[in-house]
Amino acid sequence: MGAGIDLALRPAVVVGAGGAARAVLQALTEADIRSILVLNRSADRARTLAVRFGVGCDTLEAAPPSVFRTARLVVNATSIGMLHGEQGLPFDPRQLSPGCFVADLVANPPRTAFLEAAEESGCFVLGGLPMLVHQGAEAFQLWTGREAPLDVMMTAAEKATTLAEGNER
Repeated sequence: MGAGIDLALRPAVVVGAGGAARAVLQALTEADIRSILVLNRSADRARTLAVRFGVGCDTLEAAPPSVFRTARLVVNATSIGMLHGEQGLPFDPRQLSPGCFVADLVANPPRTAFLEAAEESGCFVLGGLPMLVHQGAEAFQLWTGREAPLDVMMTAAEKATTLAEGNER
């Protein structure tokens, strides 16, 4: 796994049970991460993903704080915090241990309240904009057969989210 994070012995937690969570679980299982937990507000949706990928699951409300304290990677794969969407935090980031790597797949705004709170708790954070741009780059390459201009795409995405945020104020 990138960024020098050893996940083999510490759990990864995926919050959410939609398409983005499925993609994250696919990547984590392909990376041979052995301890993964899916948390979701709906027990049935969490269980469905857990069974599909052979990982653990629980409801977000029932998960003990120790789940977050022991995690080395936490991915928010919900839409909570998205511009024009449900606001708030998927869970209290103060439960996270300093040094945990936290990814929020929300791309707009680039810095969610969840990421800011996780960073204040001593976590390393990554927003969803790079994932969105890399998805676009993959589509560009599939459609055109040419290398995607990642730098140009990232600059355009950053500009677009800045403009969208400015319109919200």
